[in-house]
Amino acid sequence: MMDLMPNFSLVTWLLLILFLSLLVLIFDGRQPVLAVLDPILIKNILVKECYTVFTNRWNFGLNGILGSAINVAEDEKWKRICTVLSPTFTSGKPKEMLPIINRYGEKLVTNIEKKVANNAIMTIKE
Repeated sequence: MMDLMPNFSLVTWLLLILFLSLLVLIFDGRQPVLAVLDPILIKNILVKECYTVFTNRWNFGLNGILGSAINVAEDEKWKRICTVLSPTFTSGKPKEMLPIINRYGEKLVTNIEKKVANNAIMTIKE
């Protein structure tokens, strides 16, 4: 895995971490872990550039239904999940959902405005 990382000096890596906040080096016990924070860089690494290299992610030891999550699935199971999910997240799906989200967002605003106009108490949960 280390052969996939650029051969930068320690100073260069520290500058990347400090100024660009793209990478963070953390330790899991004695094991160094390089965490990528930039969403675009994560997409390039995990989807575009190294799709077949990084099929196995960090194993968190999750049980039950969470053990089948895409971020912990391995090898063939991961490929099957990705194949099923890929059509779900095309660029057209958010465009189809936007009118529905807008309609219910407007209903929410209207209902809140009614409560405010009546000086009613609202219980809001996180």
